[in-house]
Amino acid sequence: MVGSSILKLLREKGFNNILTLPKSELDLSDRINVETLLKSESPKMVIIAAAKVGGILSNSQNPYDFILQNLKIQTIWGS
Repeated sequence: MVGSSILKLLREKGFNNILTLPKSELDLSDRINVETLLKSESPKMVIIAAAKVGGILSNSQNPYDFILQNLKIQTIWGS
């Protein structure tokens, strides 16, 4: 939701060299995949709007899984 809104705004502002990949092609919690992408693409800017999310029931039933996946993404991209 947030990511698609950012993408729409960037396109409206005239940015056209935007790389987006589905999770099936890039797992943001996998450091090696992230480093490989950054080396091959050499982006000038990276905007991270990804997170593992769920509804209230899913979050309450799997709180550790959600926080673990989101911390991995944050830690990899924040280093």
